[in-house]
Amino acid sequence: MDWNYVAEELIANALGGILTALVTALIGTIIAKKYLSQLNFNRQMQAIGIINTSTRMQTRREIARMCEKAELIRLMNVSGVNYLKDNEKLLKSAMDRGASVQLLCCAPDSIFLTDIEEMEHNQKDPSGKPLRSEENHISDEIITAYERYADEEKMEIRFYNTQYRMPYVLVYQNDDQIRAWLTVTLPPYKARSKKSFVLRGEKSGTKTYNDEINFIDMIETNFENIWEHGSVSAKEYMDRRQTAGGEK
Repeated sequence: MDWNYVAEELIANALGGILTALVTALIGTIIAKKYLSQLNFNRQMQAIGIINTSTRMQTRREIARMCEKAELIRLMNVSGVNYLKDNEKLLKSAMDRGASVQLLCCAPDSIFLTDIEEMEHNQKDPSGKPLRSEENHISDEIITAYERYADEEKMEIRFYNTQYRMPYVLVYQNDDQIRAWLTVTLPPYKARSKKSFVLRGEKSGTKTYNDEINFIDMIETNFENIWEHGSVSAKEYMDRRQTAGGEK
């Protein structure tokens, strides 16, 4: 028997095993660090009330469940016409059940809307077409949405001018939970385009949240301040507009 060969094989196998163990341990450490980092990030997000984010807008199922449990629905948008039209049956069923809806959208004929339209006219989509045609005006969308819901007793609409941040939905449910959907987008891109994503959040009295910053609290504060101090009754605004012959 060649003892030198045997010894070399044993040493090689041992070193190979050690090397394999070291590589495995190193990979395991990297994976563990990445997992723990992700877990820590998720905990931080949940601590401020954000439960997930995605490029997927509110689904029909989400809105249906929202409307089934809602006592108060607060909507913040530029016009809101598409959201209201697409979910009309669900929103009206919620109002028929007793839920209230508060809608904040931009005042027609404002310079703010003109500036947004100008950006959208000059920004092209992948096919080379403008994001908004010259004949398509946001003011017309807002007026359409207003006229569609003007006689709805359970919906109150107010107009703002320059306080727009991001479109969002804030829902107070009958199970003592508050839920929110914030669409992160920047003009000239539209909220319903592929150039946006949604932060989903919730707040429950049974959970502990960060005392210094909270996703739901921030949206509530934003809405309430604009509603109380930075907006006007849509009915009063439209009455004045009509009296002035279509001008604000």
